[in-house]
Amino acid sequence: MAKQSRGTCEFCGKESSKGALTRHLSSCPARVEANAKADAGSGKPETLLHLKVQDGYGPDFWLHLEMRGSASLKDLDRYLRAIWLECCGHLSQFSFGGWSGQEIAMSRKAEQVFTAADGQPLTHIYDFGTESVTQIELLGTRTGKPLTKHPIFLMARN
Repeated sequence: MAKQSRGTCEFCGKESSKGALTRHLSSCPARVEANAKADAGSGKPETLLHLKVQDGYGPDFWLHLEMRGSASLKDLDRYLRAIWLECCGHLSQFSFGGWSGQEIAMSRKAEQVFTAADGQPLTHIYDFGTESVTQIELLGTRTGKPLTKHPIFLMARN
């Protein structure tokens, strides 16, 4: 049996499997505390999306992100390039259904895209020659103040 990929919660440092970490993030005391602290700060509450990002060809590489609903897919594209993909400035696209799916404009807001998705994962393709395919799934939303000034916050990764 293959060894299951493990990751770490950025809030409390707990290490666990992908499935256990997904469950852990919904109730992590350190995350609850961080959210409460952010909510007590200045600014307006907004919709925040909990996204699971995974390598499209296998379960070995994954991230849990919190993304502002008002952020664009271009923000997500930049983030994925910075953390995983960028090598040479290749083209990329988002779609539902992979190569054969309808391309989604990078200017679209995350909240609009994932609301319209109706549970279907979003596909990100980077480099149309030797492509890297990433699947992005909405796991949940919360209304509150973001944990960072940036459009995306890394909650866990392996």
